[in-house]
Parts: sequence; C-alpha cells; structure tokens
Amino acid sequence: MVSGVNQQLTTEQEFNNWCWDLLLKLHIHRSSLPLTDRRLADAQSGIPDLSNDDALLSISNGIKEKNPVACATALLLTKYGHDLSSFLEDGLPVLQILMDQYHTRPILCILYHVVPLYYECPQYLLQSDRFRSVLLSMLQADDSYFKIAQSLLSFDFPGPVTKLFLCMVQSQISDASSDNGGWVLSVLSFWTKLIMSLPKWWLDRNCCCALDMLIKSSFAHILAVDDLIKIFKEKYELFLYEEKPHGLVTSLMNWVTSGVTLPSFMEKWSFPEFSWLAYLILHVEGQYEEQTKLWSMMQEELLSSTKTGIDQALKKSILKLKLDQAPILNRLNIYRWLQQAVDMPKDHPVFVLCVHRFFVLYLGRLASQGSLPQRASVGEKFFSSMANSAMLKKLKKKLGEAADFYMKQASPQVDGSGSLDISPRDDGTQTVIGHVHRKLARIFQTFQLWLDEPRLHDASLYLPALPPQYQSDRLLQVFQNQIIPWLEFLPFELIKGELSALALEWKKMSHQTFLYKKSLNVENENDLS
Repeated sequence: MVSGVNQQLTTEQEFNNWCWDLLLKLHIHRSSLPLTDRRLADAQSGIPDLSNDDALLSISNGIKEKNPVACATALLLTKYGHDLSSFLEDGLPVLQILMDQYHTRPILCILYHVVPLYYECPQYLLQSDRFRSVLLSMLQADDSYFKIAQSLLSFDFPGPVTKLFLCMVQSQISDASSDNGGWVLSVLSFWTKLIMSLPKWWLDRNCCCALDMLIKSSFAHILAVDDLIKIFKEKYELFLYEEKPHGLVTSLMNWVTSGVTLPSFMEKWSFPEFSWLAYLILHVEGQYEEQTKLWSMMQEELLSSTKTGIDQALKKSILKLKLDQAPILNRLNIYRWLQQAVDMPKDHPVFVLCVHRFFVLYLGRLASQGSLPQRASVGEKFFSSMANSAMLKKLKKKLGEAADFYMKQASPQVDGSGSLDISPRDDGTQTVIGHVHRKLARIFQTFQLWLDEPRLHDASLYLPALPPQYQSDRLLQVFQNQIIPWLEFLPFELIKGELSALALEWKKMSHQTFLYKKSLNVENENDLS
C-alpha cells in the first residue's frame, strides 16, 4: 500500500523531496562543521543575519509565506538557530510553522543542533510555552490522524516519530559523553525536566517512553541517577501539593469514607512496559511512607498485637500521625513493588532491583531502640489473604524462570552443528556479561529461598547459622532496611550497547535520503512554491 502511494508522487513532489534531502545533507548548521571550518566561517563573515542580509531575502519572503524549506533553512543557516535570544524570539515561531505542517524530521535535525546551545542556561527553553508546545506536538505526531490511518498497516510502538526523537536525544547524550562527559548530566536533566513539564505526561505513552529511555541512560552514567531522582522528587512534591485536599478533618474523613489515595505518577497497578520509569516512580513515591513514618507506625501496630489486621493498622497509623494524605491498603509500597516485579519482563535489567526493594519491605526489621531485643519482621501479615499469597507464588515462579534464563545465558551457546557459538563481542566484554549473568542466576535462586524460609521473619534468627546459598551478608542489608540499589547486578555493557545503537541509528538517519514525506505523504505538495 505504501509503495503504491510512493509511485503516485508527482514530479513536483519528487523535486520537493530532493530539496529536503539536499538541505539536510548539506549540514549547514555551524555545530555540524569541523572545528577548523567553524573558525574559518567565523573569521570570514560569522553567522548570517536574516534581518540585514539582502542575499537572504528569498528566505525571508519564504518564511512570510510559511514555506517549510525556507523556514528550515533559516533555522539551520542564520542566527535564528545559532543565537539564544534570536531563537527564542524569532526562531521558535518559525519552528512552529514546521510543526504545524508535520515536518518532524527537519525539526528533529534542528533541535539536535540548537538545544546544546542552552545547556548552560536551560531555563530559557524550559520556561518557553511555545517550545513545550512544539515538543508536545512532536511526541503526539504518531497519534495524529495520519498515523491512525496508517495503523491499519502497523501497530509498532514507539512510532517512527517518537523513535526518531529517542535516537536524536540519545545521540545528544552520546555526544556529551564523548566530550569528557561534562555535559551528560545537563542533557539528561534538560530533557527530563522538559518532558515532565508537559501536561499530564504520566498519561501519555510517548512521554513515558522518552522518560524510560532517559532513566536507562542515567544508569549508564551512574552519577546522573541522583540528579533524575531529585527532579522526580521535586515534581512529585509539587504534584502532592496541588492535589492536597483542604482541611485536616475533611482530609481524614475523605480518606476513611471514600478511600481517596495518594496521587501517583503511576496510576496503573504496575508499569511493565516502562520498567525503568516504574522503578524511579516507585522509589520516589515510596519515600512518602518513610518520611511520614507511616510504614514504621504500621509495623509498631502489627507487632504490638497479633490480633491487629493490616487494614486496622493502616487506619490507626494514619489517625495517630494525623496525615492529610495517605495511601489505601492495596497501594502500599510493599504491594506496588511486588506487583511491578510480577508483571515486568524477567530479563529486564531493573527486575532484580525491584525484587530487592520488595524484600526490604517484606523482611525488613523495625529498628530497635536502646536495649530492646531485635524485632521480627511483619511482612508475612500482608500476605495472609488468598489473593495476596497467590502473588507471592507468582513471584516465586518468576524468580525460578529468571534464574533458569540467566543460567542458560551464562553457559556457552551451542549451535545446531554442535559447535560453540562464538559471539561477535570481544572476549573481555563477553566475559564481563557472562559473570553478571551468573551472579543474577545465583541471586534469583537466593530470592526463592528467602520466600520459602519462615525463619527469616523470626526475631531470634541467627544469620551466621544459615547455609551459604542464603547470602547472609545481603540478607543483613535487607533486615537493616538498606535500599541502596545493588548495581553490581546490572549488565552495564548490554545497557550501553543498546543506547549506543540508538545514537548510531540517528547518525545513520542524518545521512540517509529524505524519505519521510514519501512514507507518510502528509506534507504539503507546494513546499517550494
């Protein structure tokens, strides 16, 4: 069907596509030039100024007529795309013209060159309503009327525009990384803040997909994780404030009578499609139970009387702490971490981190005070019902599947002829990945043991007496409620390889023939008229 549409292109459309292809291949933006050429260009005439250069009169007239090729040329060639104030004042309206006509690939090429200009002063773009509007339209382009028509042919997600956007952003991260890594934090922070400034981003699948990739990239540059956590925390605190009911008595009555819960960036029970994003959301939102002392108060209530049920313990804790916002029972962190772990893919890198966080709540001990004896854990009480105990069984099954999967991955692969399958990776990388896979297989086997062993909930447990496969050192960290992620289980080589592939795809695309219009056939036929 698509090929049929391509064959119906007129001569004018073919010429139009050729012009777009030529424009994007010329690399006329200053940042795309080699350093020596930049210096030569600066020495000769500097960046062309559209307002006082008669040679650019045809481009000025083209912008007035909303000609997309003229608009793109102005942004790539002149001060519109090189000067901070000129881009904000004059460039953004021109960029909006391109977006209104669905010229998404040229826009992405422009953003690739322009956004780095704002790394040192990101607030100007972050505060621009017009720039956010362009970004929102970009991320929604695949859901437009034209893409809905094409959905008869393909149901792939992310769509071509969002996928290209991800490649462009990852290429910027890769560029910043190669520059001594000095700008990596700035790039990740900029795009995270920008996407989270869009209205109800957590309900938009494309926004979530972009954030998922950014969080994955932050783990590849581990120092950036704390920066993103800080951004998410600030956004969530603002979200809580905006959703906060008025009046303490009213708040408590609303919670008791209607079951109003804490607002969340993850309204579904889990987010298996975007597990990196889910991990960060659960981490940030989970701090509420810790900071308000809701979780420790519930532990106190459950330990004080064996007759106290978890629902009763939750209500008592909320009233004692006088909380004006609180989760309902099935939205407690212990259930949310478990649900995410059960629903997400077993081979996802962050699966092990989610299971770890569940066990911190399931086996974690209430901190002893003074000379008081060691307190037992209360995790079992949250799974006394048939429905909740079934969730533990699902987790145990998944842990077994994960252990088998990584054990197989760590073993030498044999092809159909009985010969060893030699990986194209270098031996050093393959050795590192195999080592991580073996560690993952062992920890998932250990997690299974932890689920099955009732003694782990006993206050009188003597850890050194446990067999080695229980990994008592890690168990002690769990008992002590340590939530520092076990990053040694992340396959960083694989993660970096996948991210590098995205960046490489952008590099390849930027040198390919312009085919976007041919494939979608939604752009104006008279681009050059």
